[in-house]
Amino acid sequence: MGIYPNAYYNYRKDRIAGYYARKEQIKDKILTIYHEYSGNPGYRMIRVYLLQANISLSNTTTLKYMQE
Repeated sequence: MGIYPNAYYNYRKDRIAGYYARKEQIKDKILTIYHEYSGNPGYRMIRVYLLQANISLSNTTTLKYMQE
């Protein structure tokens, strides 16, 4: 086909860059919410605050991001 192998892998790497950028934004938002409420809310309440900010995550994903 005439495509260099590194072109494919560069494409794959760039494709997931958006995922990692969004993940970092969500983690920053979680940290902001956590400190705003003096570290009291757990992952369930953080998820509610994220939903109010139009960020939809599952409980499991919210907990995973909080543990990172």
